[in-house]
Amino acid sequence: MNIRHINKPNEIAGYQWPADTSFLVDIKAIHNSDNYWKEPNKFNPDRWMNESFEPKKNSFIMFGGGLRLCPGRKLAIVQLVCLIALLFRKYEINLVDMNSPIKTTCDGILISCVELLVKIKLKNRFSY
Repeated sequence: MNIRHINKPNEIAGYQWPADTSFLVDIKAIHNSDNYWKEPNKFNPDRWMNESFEPKKNSFIMFGGGLRLCPGRKLAIVQLVCLIALLFRKYEINLVDMNSPIKTTCDGILISCVELLVKIKLKNRFSY
């Protein structure tokens, strides 16, 4: 959840809100909404592999949004892409069971993966 607070009356989404109103943004509900994602609860990393894929506006809030967008977002994404490229260049990584649900836990703020079983095998560097 993200919390936003207004200190003066404001109109948001067609409603009038008084000063000192707090809003809770349920990020988990947005990230798991059928309105934004096809099969949102399915582990499908391939959905990100299509270069023309662009999430619907405000449907992916990993780094926040608007004026409070994380300033390190682009650096973090570049680092993740480099890490993944290095790992997959050297190792073959597969899920143990593609149909097994991902086990997660939520502390009210973060959703963490508790268990994700993978097989990791060093790639053969020389193919004959």
